[in-house]
Amino acid sequence: EMLDDIAFMGTQVNTRLIGEVRRVSSSNIYTYIDSVNGLSAVSSSMAGFGGASANIWQLIVAAKQTLALQNHTCTHVFLNPVDYARLLLLKGDEESPVIVSAGETIVHGVIVVSSNAQALDTYLAADYSKLNVLAYKNLTVEMGWNGDDFKNNMRTFRAEWRFHRYIMENDKNAFLVGAVSTDLTTLSL
Repeated sequence: EMLDDIAFMGTQVNTRLIGEVRRVSSSNIYTYIDSVNGLSAVSSSMAGFGGASANIWQLIVAAKQTLALQNHTCTHVFLNPVDYARLLLLKGDEESPVIVSAGETIVHGVIVVSSNAQALDTYLAADYSKLNVLAYKNLTVEMGWNGDDFKNNMRTFRAEWRFHRYIMENDKNAFLVGAVSTDLTTLSL
């Protein structure tokens, strides 16, 4: 009877493993970007841009403009879920929410993404077209027996995806990594 369930369970496990592999590979890409030397920082020319009390909305606009100064188009900003919530909780002049969205959050044309790969109080602003991901082995999921698994009625699943990611030397300034609180202070000066 359990053997009849294997096709269904295989599909469920397959879907879950693919999602996990993609999540881990995305996290690895963030870690890779953070480790690249020579990335941009918020431009000092943005000092005073936010006034006395700069907020995350203004930080995203400043990050976009900093990348524009380097002739890049900021497509995405990644925030830790706590910082992302701070963005969503911003209130306007009459205490109404600044962002009212049922879908993705967009600030001044930039897609803002909540990501656990970002540490609290950090952000990544990027022209994501400049991140190259080369998959040289497609994502695969395999299922098989291991040792006495047949006797114990257990299956082993393995998901694997082989890829390289790289940023060309001339495109390093298309990625901006910063600390939210530090850069908000810069914008408030």
